[in-house]
Amino acid sequence: MRLYFVWFRSRGRMLDVDHGNCRSSACSEGIALSAGDEGEYTGKPGHDRQHTHRAGGAASLILIVEDAADTRDAFAIYFMVQGFNVETAHDGIAAIDAARRLRPDVIVMDVAMPGLDGIGATQELRRDPSTADIPVVLLTAYPIRAIRAGALESGASFMMKPCRLEDLEEHIRGVLDARRCRHGGGGAAC
Repeated sequence: MRLYFVWFRSRGRMLDVDHGNCRSSACSEGIALSAGDEGEYTGKPGHDRQHTHRAGGAASLILIVEDAADTRDAFAIYFMVQGFNVETAHDGIAAIDAARRLRPDVIVMDVAMPGLDGIGATQELRRDPSTADIPVVLLTAYPIRAIRAGALESGASFMMKPCRLEDLEEHIRGVLDARRCRHGGGGAAC
């Protein structure tokens, strides 16, 4: 199923999702988004997609950390439409705070951010026992630079940026499946 996204406003509060080639209002869904601090968007899709990675059947929570608001919003919208719960942060310090507060299932974090970068934030998360086991996927346009800066030693996986959202989703699902297997809840897939 291919999805087409149309914003009503550039920083709009409603996302219109048309499925496939259908252009009528009969096959369109609206997803309400609530604006948070720093122009970040949080919210849940208006429908259940059966992505049950958390205990009790709740959708997995992804923390998106990206300093570029447009990229952060695009990632958040994509993953909400795919049935994930999404929270966002705009830098490494906000990511650490959100991770401690929310205990997300996975963190997707840009490497190059002002202040505390993604590698530094990941290293800090690894030092904290309450966040040490949260998987982190680092996104970078400069993989050699990221490796030299300690991306591999941080225990995070990483992907090249820009990347197709479908590829990032596949990578995240693999990370979530591996985490579920490590914690004994993977069933036959492990």
